[in-house]
Amino acid sequence: MSRGNPHEETLRLRDYIVFAGKQYCISTVDRDYSFIEYPFKTAIFPAKDNKVTCYVEEYFVRYRTQEEAVKGHKYVCEHLAEI
Repeated sequence: MSRGNPHEETLRLRDYIVFAGKQYCISTVDRDYSFIEYPFKTAIFPAKDNKVTCYVEEYFVRYRTQEEAVKGHKYVCEHLAEI
């Protein structure tokens, strides 16, 4: 099912977390790429003052469903030290 623009985000979660003296942005999005089996993605980016400083991912994981993505986002936020 298409939701219009194939590049439109339908899920957007973003948290900023400080760990070991550095700030990180934990971002989870759905780009609605109907041709991709895992359209949801959680990524970690370096940040400062609640702004991403570089869009090169330090870590990412993909999910098939929105429910998995929401749970995965929460897990990454809570377990950043282990990732």
